[in-house]
Amino acid sequence: MERMLIENVGAGITLFNNVSGYGNSGLKENQVIIQTVINRIDIRKTHNVINSVDDAAFIIEFDVNNIKGGVHRRYLSQVELSKLSPELFKK
Repeated sequence: MERMLIENVGAGITLFNNVSGYGNSGLKENQVIIQTVINRIDIRKTHNVINSVDDAAFIIEFDVNNIKGGVHRRYLSQVELSKLSPELFKK
């Protein structure tokens, strides 16, 4: 999913390793949480990517008024994509 979000949406992502969590389906351990910032135009594209990989994914959306730092005003270029860690694309 990480690779598809980067390549298809062009957004940068941050990965968090979740140690454990608990919900209606019981204890969940060792999951990865993906955080990304996208504009409202890319919401549908992002949902389509997520649903193509995991149609039961848990998605939280926030309206954000201000962001400082990071890659938030433009898409990742092919040059920037090539600088990403090769480990990300081995999945």
